[in-house]
Amino acid sequence: ALICDHCMNKSGNATTDFCCECCEFLCSACMSDHKRWKKTHNHELLSIGEEEKKQNRQVLIPHQPLSCQTHSDEILKFYCETCSALICRDCIVIDHTGHDYNRVENIAEKESASLQSSLLSVSGAKSKLSDALALGDKMMQQVQ
Repeated sequence: ALICDHCMNKSGNATTDFCCECCEFLCSACMSDHKRWKKTHNHELLSIGEEEKKQNRQVLIPHQPLSCQTHSDEILKFYCETCSALICRDCIVIDHTGHDYNRVENIAEKESASLQSSLLSVSGAKSKLSDALALGDKMMQQVQ
């Protein structure tokens, strides 16, 4: 279950919305407050529908781009595979010359495919383990 970034679900309410400006999940109580507060009343809120929760589908959440800590006017758009770090265009030229790097989107696609493959493998193992446990239970009942 998603946790409200404001109250950490101390209110007991389920998370219902996502604020695109703040990049935060909100429960219904905090969402109501968010709509009333002067600084946040005009923020775009995305409803996290029950259907997405039930089907456990991926909810795509927009986010603000991250700025480079070294080059504050540059956005982190690349991933240096040599250093395992997010980098900007200036970092490539100055600090990561000759390193293996790729656009973040490409790395995300590759890692997502790898995770999906691992998930399928685990799902197959889970099924086999469940079958083995059921067989073990059946054998225990026969022995008793």
